[in-house]
Amino acid sequence: MGAKEYMTMMSDYTKCTYGSMKNQINMRDDHGVLSRKTGKAVLNANDHKWQENILGYGMCSAFCDDNNEYAQLINSAQQNGNRFVRPRVKCVCHARTEEAWRDGDKHFVIEGAPVLTKESTLECRWGGVISFCDPPKPGDDDVPQTMGEKAAGAIAGVASSLKKETEAIKKSLTKDNTK
Repeated sequence: MGAKEYMTMMSDYTKCTYGSMKNQINMRDDHGVLSRKTGKAVLNANDHKWQENILGYGMCSAFCDDNNEYAQLINSAQQNGNRFVRPRVKCVCHARTEEAWRDGDKHFVIEGAPVLTKESTLECRWGGVISFCDPPKPGDDDVPQTMGEKAAGAIAGVASSLKKETEAIKKSLTKDNTK
């Protein structure tokens, strides 16, 4: 039996069953234990808090799943004429992870909580299950992007469109001049 692989801050990726993208786990303050493999801080079961550890998984589709209990509650409320109920559409992920990670290594405890392994899972109040996964590859749809990367992509798209339009105008002018 080989050594267990322990999950670390900002190097191992996670995904949610209802999320649209993968992301990494963050920590404001580490627990004082670093991985030999990555040199990054090792995560424990208590690293599950929204915005402190969990930064979100893009767009959440939990409320679009007919089998999700919260979607069923929304349907019921809407059918009973409650017009103040949120619509059943994808929304920005706001993971509600009120309990600690499960399936950590109970033989390796940091600050009173088991260390996270590749098999560890975390439940979101909205029904999603968060687990560790392979990092995104270039071209994947679920690659997290910074605001700068998103802006650069948008600018590149506009520049490409302008270039095509400029070429079309040049062709049009060239045809007019040859007549």
